Amino acid sequence: YLCEDEEESMKRIFKDFSDSKETEQYSEDCEILRIQYDSYTMTINNFFRTMLVTKEISERVFNLTSAVISVSATNYMAWYVRRQCIDSQTVKVNIEEEMKWLDGITPSNQKNYQIWHHRKIMSELTKDPKREIEIMNTVFELEPKNYHAWCHRIWITRRYYLYLQEIDFSKMMIEKDDRNNSAWNFRFFIMSYLYKAKLGKCNSSNKESLGNKKEIEEDIENCMVVSEEERGKIIAESIKAAEAKYTIESEVKFGLSYLDSDPNNESIYSYIKGLYDDKIINPEGLMISNNADISNFLNKITETHKDCYHALSLLLDIKEQQWSTQKQSKVNEEEAVKAIKDIVDLFDKLAKVDYIREKYWNWRKLGFTNEQTQKTTA
Repeated sequence: YLCEDEEESMKRIFKDFSDSKETEQYSEDCEILRIQYDSYTMTINNFFRTMLVTKEISERVFNLTSAVISVSATNYMAWYVRRQCIDSQTVKVNIEEEMKWLDGITPSNQKNYQIWHHRKIMSELTKDPKREIEIMNTVFELEPKNYHAWCHRIWITRRYYLYLQEIDFSKMMIEKDDRNNSAWNFRFFIMSYLYKAKLGKCNSSNKESLGNKKEIEEDIENCMVVSEEERGKIIAESIKAAEAKYTIESEVKFGLSYLDSDPNNESIYSYIKGLYDDKIINPEGLMISNNADISNFLNKITETHKDCYHALSLLLDIKEQQWSTQKQSKVNEEEAVKAIKDIVDLFDKLAKVDYIREKYWNWRKLGFTNEQTQKTTA
């Protein structure tokens, strides 16, 4: 039914559905807030409503869903019925033609939930991650921060075990726009997997020693399309990558290299902090305050960009962590006074430059100073 001439399309629909009646959206007595559809949209939706009532699954219904989606791509019932037709043993659907049609409408409907879900279902049939990668790259050219495309990318990466090859993609997207928070999140997702592999949480042979049985089973279920042998090779390569190439230290340097030219980029600060906060990536509990590269960089940034509250906030976290360690080693009074003063000064700076959260920083400062007073009194 999809053709440039709507009149011709209407003729085909009326011919194929000559044995059916149209089901109107509105009753005759409804005159409030009636949407004035054009005759083509109204007709195909009227016939589609009839098919929903009769629950017919056939080739003509499959073709009708194409027409319904062409005028309303968010009609989730049209997508649902379309998949019922595809799954049916009685309707012969050419999967390659379906994918060509889907590829053609995806870029113009890139923020449509239904179309990405349909792609996920179809990719289970085609088992062709390359095609999905290509269409996502097309979408990212149009909208690099498309939430749906990024979620689909995560699913495809999991399903086809593409972790290692997708690292380069994350770097490419960051190089194009280092403020693309989705690209940083995607890279963090990949790093989490590499370190899960390192911990033995993906390897079924390590169930008793290191791995969590539930996590292993979930990982295997997510990757049913890859053989156990191939999966084992990817896990081994992931462990090697986590141990040698993509360490916490190297990822910190990777992040800092972009902060040089963009010191107010919140995404990078979150990425660096997350590397230390995440228990999978950092199971040993390495302290961010022990990384001299970060501390030196933040001290330099806060000197040249005095109102950069992202840098000040991370520097505050580091100073508080250092002070917590110093207290345990019983520092002398002069050093203690200086450490406390540095932290209080940072609270004051943040309350000034991050004025939207002024009350928050003052509340944090009050809690910190009260804690020091109580310990001094004790």
